[in-house]
Amino acid sequence: MKILVVIFTFLSISMFAQFTDDFSDGDFSANPEWVGNTSDFIVNASNELQLNGNAEDGGTSYLSTASESFYDASWEFLVKLDFYPSGSNYCDIYLSANTSEITAATQGYFVKIGNTADEISLYRKDNTSSTMIIDGKDNRVDMASVNVRVKVTRDFDGNWTLMSDTLGGTNYYTEGSVFDNTYLNSQHFGVVCIYSKTRANHFFFDDFIVAGDPYVDTVPPLFVSHQIIDNQNIVLIFNEDLDPTTALNTDNYLIDNSIGHPASVSFYGATNSQVLL
Repeated sequence: MKILVVIFTFLSISMFAQFTDDFSDGDFSANPEWVGNTSDFIVNASNELQLNGNAEDGGTSYLSTASESFYDASWEFLVKLDFYPSGSNYCDIYLSANTSEITAATQGYFVKIGNTADEISLYRKDNTSSTMIIDGKDNRVDMASVNVRVKVTRDFDGNWTLMSDTLGGTNYYTEGSVFDNTYLNSQHFGVVCIYSKTRANHFFFDDFIVAGDPYVDTVPPLFVSHQIIDNQNIVLIFNEDLDPTTALNTDNYLIDNSIGHPASVSFYGATNSQVLL
């Protein structure tokens, strides 16, 4: 028996856009939730996010949180480093990343504070390599105790501006501007600390303010094919994950030959791109 399934418009899945966190709640487990090397960080008595990493060998530690802010967006944060930054002791702030594990092969953009030039610069991350796209002023953070507030903006088209105040205020100095639209969306924001054993608890972060619009997918998911399971079940296959609110609504499917709406709908398999009627 041939059947016709009428599928109504679905939406793609979405995450979180803007957020703020000053750690005044005393932790980083909620509102928002940060994930990663959670055992390597604490919220200290001053309500700052502080690295509490490997004091025997040093290493790399990170945290990330969900964020889709990318269009007409701004990122602000305060970083304190209780040491002279160097090529072995510095931090990267990921404004956007396509994975929560931001130390892995990642696509996105990040601000590097420190490194050998003691500068504040903007980089693009291309999986396992990175490219500096705004070269900040050298020796900007060449000091024994860094207390810098950073602001980055990106307009709708992809024009970036990097600013900083090395006194920790909002009297911003413009490090530079650039156009780059290599990547068009964001899924995560995060911090990465690269440190030696003597600097394992000398990184501090505070006052994260991330705002902006997420990428909007205006192209509906495309129905690709179907699979007949038996005389009561059929699987529909789409080209991308679906929004559960619409995809799991039985009213959004209509089958001909007087069958009508399905009795139930559920996701099928390991992804949200297949539904079982």
